[in-house]
Amino acid sequence: MSKDKLKEEKSNCNSCEPDSNLYFCNNNILKMKVTNNKILITGGASGIGLGLAERFIRENNTVIICGRREAALKEVEARFPAVITRVCDLSIEAERIDLYNWVAENHQDLNVLVNNA
Repeated sequence: MSKDKLKEEKSNCNSCEPDSNLYFCNNNILKMKVTNNKILITGGASGIGLGLAERFIRENNTVIICGRREAALKEVEARFPAVITRVCDLSIEAERIDLYNWVAENHQDLNVLVNNA
């Protein structure tokens, strides 16, 4: 949904209350705040994950992507210098644990996870 459309809908609903990353309304509309988040996208170097990364970057989010292929991650970094990348094969338990620990240590403000891998 575009920012203008969200503003229009919010202006039509006087009961909208922003709460963290979601907007709650009395008329049961629930919308995610799509700007100024820190988002981790697994499998973010190509396909749907890359498309999501591109969109979230355009919406002024900090985007972290992880994937198995270092070369693909480097290509994304070249196109989008602000993106944060991490090589990680999520099919390997030790690498999942390493990713979790890295995020917990370095990105405590992460507030959105897109499980795309």
